[in-house]
Amino acid sequence: MPRHDEGTALIAEAFRACMEEDAAPRVAVRQAVAASLVGTSAAVSLAEGGRAVAVPDVRSWKFPG
Repeated sequence: MPRHDEGTALIAEAFRACMEEDAAPRVAVRQAVAASLVGTSAAVSLAEGGRAVAVPDVRSWKFPG
């Protein structure tokens, strides 16, 4: 397996374990959402000519469960 594909395989294996074995996710939901919001904020900034865009702070968000 090429080195750059190893991460994809690890993510797929972790997802399979969550679904089939009820394993805990490798990354908590709050951390995953926070990480994805960086990219979302960057895309908004780019679309608006490089304007500074705040990254939402998910620490105070309430998630079900």
